[in-house]
Amino acid sequence: MLQQRLISIDDKAQWQRELLTMPHAPAHLWEYNQAITASSKLSTVLYSATAPGFKAICPLSIREKAGKLDIVTPYGFGGFSCIGTFPEFERLWHHFFQKNYVCKHKMILLVTII
Repeated sequence: MLQQRLISIDDKAQWQRELLTMPHAPAHLWEYNQAITASSKLSTVLYSATAPGFKAICPLSIREKAGKLDIVTPYGFGGFSCIGTFPEFERLWHHFFQKNYVCKHKMILLVTII
């Protein structure tokens, strides 16, 4: 079973714990995303998905317009960082975000598998 969650930029310790076991780009760092949040004024989260033999992380920003929430990529988007594979990942990613966010189109997932 895939466990998915969003880690707030306000939870620096958990954000940094998520990165400890993952290869990642500078754009995944809490410090980088804190600076982006300060300048963009958008809420920023770290998406985390885990299952046996699989883990994926990705920073995202959340914007609101007319009472609807939408996910967007922060400036300098670092993309996904993944370890392992999970065949249903793309479908479950979409399902996770379609519950509470405007997601009318599919995001093309480009990931590096280690």
